[in-house]
Amino acid sequence: MPPWRGLRPTVGADGDPVLGDLVRELGALVALEIPDWRDEHARWGLYSRAGEHPEAVDLLRRAVAVDPDPSLASAVVVMMLERIDSSQRAQWVGMLDPSVRRFSEVRSRELGLLESVRSGDDLDSIDSNTVDGWSDWLQRRVAESARDGRVLSLLSRHARTKRIRRIAGEALDGLGDGNVGGR
Repeated sequence: MPPWRGLRPTVGADGDPVLGDLVRELGALVALEIPDWRDEHARWGLYSRAGEHPEAVDLLRRAVAVDPDPSLASAVVVMMLERIDSSQRAQWVGMLDPSVRRFSEVRSRELGLLESVRSGDDLDSIDSNTVDGWSDWLQRRVAESARDGRVLSLLSRHARTKRIRRIAGEALDGLGDGNVGGR
């Protein structure tokens, strides 16, 4: 069991577990009081709101690190991966119980690839095999945001779904005569 999971039995001054204290503090910070911190649905609502407040991110990370529900913790980490600096992603993913970590690891890598494509880095290494190895989520996000004609052309021809191929084709058409690679 990871060392942060050992924090769960720690008891605060008022007799509630540390998570209860963190949830109350987080609720006060984002102006959302939840009646029972033990209710994972209520914690999800609080965590979702806290993720929208940059001043609450550190406290949110601490709460998620000791949250006893691995599925809830995983959902919060996935939500936060797009909101935090890329240098912090490994720390957030590393907090997760290994049984639920895989999806967050993949999403973290995919976000790095997406950022690379958006910035125009290493686009020459992308080919139809590369695109085939991307998840539908990554293919769609690249099709929606890429401005490189060659990448969009590859997606318009080789993306996994008709929807993604259409999005990429429309984006490619929107580039006009200056696109690279064409259809």
